[in-house]
Amino acid sequence: MIVKSVFYDIQKSIILQIRKAENEILICVPWLTDVEILNELILKLNEGLGVELLLLNDDSNRTKSEYYNKIVARGGKVFLVDKGDDGGIMHNKFCLIDRNVLINGSYNWSNNAKKNDENVTISITQDDDDFILLNGFYNQYQKLIYKYGIRDEDEDWDKAITYVEEVTQKQNEAGFYYELASDYFTKNDLVSALESINEAITLSPYPNQYILLLKHKVLLKQKDFGQASEFLFLYLCEVPNEKKDISIFKSYYKFFVNTIIAEGKNTYKLIGEINSNTRSNLGYFASLEIEPHFFTYDELDTLPF
Repeated sequence: MIVKSVFYDIQKSIILQIRKAENEILICVPWLTDVEILNELILKLNEGLGVELLLLNDDSNRTKSEYYNKIVARGGKVFLVDKGDDGGIMHNKFCLIDRNVLINGSYNWSNNAKKNDENVTISITQDDDDFILLNGFYNQYQKLIYKYGIRDEDEDWDKAITYVEEVTQKQNEAGFYYELASDYFTKNDLVSALESINEAITLSPYPNQYILLLKHKVLLKQKDFGQASEFLFLYLCEVPNEKKDISIFKSYYKFFVNTIIAEGKNTYKLIGEINSNTRSNLGYFASLEIEPHFFTYDELDTLPF
């Protein structure tokens, strides 16, 4: 982990990290009244990033409601929380950027803080172990969201159950059309097989390696070699890093390569497209330690050309 302690020009360091953000900014501080920081957050929202602020509901913060309204109007979220039942206040002071950068320290993100002797530590992850630390802060942020009643845990649980039920139903429906397509493929009814496998792909809640492989087999048998290569490589993207699964892919890939070579008169114009698809998936080939094949015109059987 890269860790930097900042004691001077803290505001500039914070703004620099905000400008580097690419996906999401979560800020959990008692006060955020620094107009320059608020304007930077508005610019990030204009770029399409997600921004959430968890702040105290007090007079100081309410003076900046104009900026908070701009943030909300652009799709950001601003949560102003009251004191707890015991009279304590939300006094955390941290910011998570892209779940990759943590800003944490004594510094209040206010105009007055720029005059004070303050500090922040900026931590940037470099490996999986580093994410454990940052994930602790992310979990704390979520706990505060529930603690102050911003989100209802029971309601979220009900939504999660509903989501799982919907996904299960879609999986079952996709499975039905996959079995139907398999049956049509066995009977060599390729038109019906393709219709059914397309329905399975539409219904499947996430990419399914078996569905993608079957579509590849149907397309290959129909001699739609360009599309067949695309779905073979989509299948490659979903292959688990297990010996059995890698071996299965290798056998289908070898058959595909031999088919393209043997069908040279039909694949002659397609090998540039197929090689381009191969090149786009070199990372997957490398991760599974599979040697990719790049076709050449000389190896194709182009008779009777």
